[in-house]
Amino acid sequence: MKKNLLPRRSIGLRLFAVFALLFVALTASAQIHVTPNGGISTQDGTSWETAYPGTALPGVLSNPANLTVLVASGLYKPTTTGDRTQSFTIASGVQVYGGYDPSSGNRTTNPSSTTLSGDIDNNNTLDDGNSYHVVRFYGANDRTCLDGFVITGGKANGSGTDGWGGGILNLELTDPEQPSDPTIAHCTFTQNSAAVLGGAMMNKAFLPGSNPIITYCDFIENKCDDRGGAIFNDRTGDPDHPIVISHCTFTGNIAPSGGALYNNSAGGGTSNARVSDCTFSQNYANLRGGAIYNSGASGGISNPRIERCDFSLNKAEVHGGAIVNDGEGGTCSPTIISCRFSQNEIPSTGRGFVKGAAAIQNNGRSGNSNPVITNCSFTKNRSIGWGAAMYADAENGGRSTPVITNCSFSQNSGKDNIGVIFVDCGGPFTQIGIATFINCVLFDNGTNPIDTFYGVVIATNSLFDAPYAYTTDPTNLTTTTSPFVDADNENLQPVACSLPVNAGNNSADGLTGITTDLAGNPRFVNTIDMGAYEFQGVTITGQPASASAVCAGSSVSVPVSATGVGSLTYQWFKDGSPLNPAQTSATLSLTNVQAAQEGSYQVVITSTCNSLTSNAFSLTLTSSQVAPVISLPPNISLPVLQNTPFVALTVSGCEGGTLSWQGPGGVTGSSTTISVPTATTGTLVYSATCTVGSCTSPPGSTTVTISPSLVSGSFDGFVNGADCSTFRGWAWDRNKVNTPVSVDILDGPNVIATVLADVFRQDLQTAGKGNGKHAFSWPIPASLKDGLPHNLSARVAGSSFILKDSPKALICVGTGTPENKAPVAPSPTVLIAPLAAQVGVPFSGTLVAFTDPEGQPLMYALSGLPDGLTINMTNRVISGIPTVAGNFVLTYSANDGVLTNSVSFPLTVNPASTTTVTGSFEGYLDKVECGTIRGWVWDRNKPNTPVTVEIYSKTAGGVETIWGSTVANIFRQDLKDAGKGNGVHAYSFEVPSGLKDGNQRIMYGRVLGSTYALKDSGKPLTCNAPTRLSAETGSALQVTVLGNPVSDQVEVEIRGGEGQQLHLQLTDASGRLVGQRQAEVAKPVEHQRFSVSGQAAGLLLLRVNSGLKTVTVKVLKH
Repeated sequence: MKKNLLPRRSIGLRLFAVFALLFVALTASAQIHVTPNGGISTQDGTSWETAYPGTALPGVLSNPANLTVLVASGLYKPTTTGDRTQSFTIASGVQVYGGYDPSSGNRTTNPSSTTLSGDIDNNNTLDDGNSYHVVRFYGANDRTCLDGFVITGGKANGSGTDGWGGGILNLELTDPEQPSDPTIAHCTFTQNSAAVLGGAMMNKAFLPGSNPIITYCDFIENKCDDRGGAIFNDRTGDPDHPIVISHCTFTGNIAPSGGALYNNSAGGGTSNARVSDCTFSQNYANLRGGAIYNSGASGGISNPRIERCDFSLNKAEVHGGAIVNDGEGGTCSPTIISCRFSQNEIPSTGRGFVKGAAAIQNNGRSGNSNPVITNCSFTKNRSIGWGAAMYADAENGGRSTPVITNCSFSQNSGKDNIGVIFVDCGGPFTQIGIATFINCVLFDNGTNPIDTFYGVVIATNSLFDAPYAYTTDPTNLTTTTSPFVDADNENLQPVACSLPVNAGNNSADGLTGITTDLAGNPRFVNTIDMGAYEFQGVTITGQPASASAVCAGSSVSVPVSATGVGSLTYQWFKDGSPLNPAQTSATLSLTNVQAAQEGSYQVVITSTCNSLTSNAFSLTLTSSQVAPVISLPPNISLPVLQNTPFVALTVSGCEGGTLSWQGPGGVTGSSTTISVPTATTGTLVYSATCTVGSCTSPPGSTTVTISPSLVSGSFDGFVNGADCSTFRGWAWDRNKVNTPVSVDILDGPNVIATVLADVFRQDLQTAGKGNGKHAFSWPIPASLKDGLPHNLSARVAGSSFILKDSPKALICVGTGTPENKAPVAPSPTVLIAPLAAQVGVPFSGTLVAFTDPEGQPLMYALSGLPDGLTINMTNRVISGIPTVAGNFVLTYSANDGVLTNSVSFPLTVNPASTTTVTGSFEGYLDKVECGTIRGWVWDRNKPNTPVTVEIYSKTAGGVETIWGSTVANIFRQDLKDAGKGNGVHAYSFEVPSGLKDGNQRIMYGRVLGSTYALKDSGKPLTCNAPTRLSAETGSALQVTVLGNPVSDQVEVEIRGGEGQQLHLQLTDASGRLVGQRQAEVAKPVEHQRFSVSGQAAGLLLLRVNSGLKTVTVKVLKH
């Protein structure tokens, strides 16, 4: 036999290569582009604009010189003729990627927008006019890749190999020997069929091998008339280089044997596929193996490894609703780890075969079937035969010895109440049938869950619901109380402190290499638990820091975080001895640390069921540092007057260390010279620290007083914006056009900072603001990033001039992460700000909605409205005709059912107009739509001052109806570019509900109080009244938690859902499922309960859905 031409690589390296291919930056010269229609003028494939047409794709893929082929979205077929033998044959080494959008170069993968179809007779039917195979590989090396396609319409119903692999036929080469190892990724296989083997894919090999990697693929409704509804894997030439199938889904596939997957080594050879992180659901075999059939019969060896897979609702008519392990005359002994088997079935409509397991059928007749099954759960599997979960057949001198370790069985049902396993030796002969249960939990699986015919059952360290002949070992336990949290809803986690906890055997053979349980949590917490899940008890979620070196006299705080059942207690130890006085909180707190306190610290955390010791924290001391000295030069004239140039401070006393200084406005540095600004008066405080190693000195500080000169001027300025980074604007003195002014920053009434408005802006210079150096930008400090609303204003320092467009509402989230956050106030608070109205003039303004971090519904309130105005809390629209003039502060709040947040904003109601407003106005009524009325207007005499627009309608007889007003203060770049002042002159008026009555009106706009009508006024508007999607019948759905906050259980009362099907789901704040319930026909007052005794304290979310409405309620768990 010849050597393989390509070196074999480890599975880990191959998987790494899969994803490396997805992200590698490919050179343009190596890429071929294909679109359905190709380039318009040139079709050379070098770019999307010059792409090959779809008809050229078969030739492109078969050319090994085309290293990388990029295929645009669309439909592609292997031939334009009716030749069924035509396929997309991909040459060895070619990498093909689908799902591209040529206009952007971006791609989607799964589901892809690129389809390879075998429907060459173009009738959209899977029939005898389709290609035998959509895609073919022959001896493809492991650099070959097919990624991001839908593969459909292959019908392999010919003779020989044309009866295999309707979607993909993957064959090795034998002369010369060349394995076929392509990677298939992010593909969807649907509506493919085969007469003999592999409806969607056939991997055929003997020597040297056909061992692809299949990852992140979906196999949906494929069919085979014999074996392998989705995939048929036929042997491998190298048992250490198996076929890999990972992160795939198999749904609705059909075959007589192996509804989804058939791993075959019958007659010789090996078939040791690796199947991991896959989902098998609703697959069907009208004979055996609803999801998977592993065949090592007649001298073959089939020992696949199946990990972290879910098998649900699969069905077979004879046996093996989920899996068949067939070692008849050969060997089939798979390893099955951390898999879930739920509601798989051998139906009563089947063939009456009593040897039919609904989950796993092990056939060792005249051969071997000795699977190792660890960390698996079996729930609600149902069979007409014996052994709903498993069947072990050792007849005819065979051997079937499944070893079942740390598995949980609940509510499985079989013939004669044998819900777990039946061991069949056929009689008292030489065959060996032994089922071994270690660390397992079996509860509510019928009155005779395990039975044998001349077989043997061995059980140790396991829990049963009653004593049986095989439970006599003293390590076994029995209970009449369910040990599962919620078996009805398939939650087989152990109840806190129940019998399975810490009752297992850590040294069981099946646990070799096992580190996590079925939920992915640590498998060994103290002594291992019985069952598939490990009760976590105390879990340290945040270990203390490993070490810290501090200065003598410092304070040390070392937190640890943990979760557990019930209340937790803490005891800190130093060098193995408890601290005196005792430290019994989650945080180690030491003050005025001295040398005697150096050492190793640990905390022991104890819960109801167990205790854990934290990692060690090591505390050491370093030498203390002296504070740096900050000083003015000795020859400087005092006092320092405003605008004195070149004033600098000198920092000394940090030779050999790292200097860090900071000054007013957040300015920082590390040099020994600090330049002091003197353009504004005030007291400037500078501080500096010196760090040597990990020890930072106390701060040294000094104060510099800039004495004032005369503070007066003709000031102007605006606040242009605020976000969680900066607070920005500009200010100047018309009397001193090139002299910057200082600006005080106020949070409400409090001055929190003073900055110099000396930043150059071209728009200010263009608008005639001196040299344009009058802007400022103030970094938002950490103290304001507390998740609370702040109203920031600005004023010229020392004066009473407040910058226009103050205040700005700002909410910035800090570093804390509370379990339930208060609603977040909007910024801005109103759609059009500032909010201004006029006495006697209809007004309308919309409040922006709060946002809730947990996405819960909010209840709103608004106080402080003047007479004549009201608010509709459904749409948050303030409307009416104000009757009182003045400045009003409105308080706008939102409540999420637990917490309330509020924000204040001003409303100015101007007096009724007695004189006509004049100006050099220009403006347009641009758009009149049912959502908003939009346009722009400005006053040439006041180019940077917003004006107010009044919206009204007028009849043919000249009768006017005023609908409201709004301020034209929205920035538009086109207005600024056209020389309309600063460009802040656009408006957007929300159409009030009174205009949405189906009647047509002619709409106008004018400057409020003036005779100037906006250009293009007189546009028609017809808006229909909003229609209700549906009318609810009966009472509204009401959900009440009886006793909130809760401790061990949540009791819910539901009204208004009588006769409806109700779905209840309880999750934690991160979305993790805690429990779910369903009421098929709800009572007038429906009661449901959830156990939360094992749930950590914090916020829970209860969602109740009636089909018509969903109500979400917050629940606080103590």
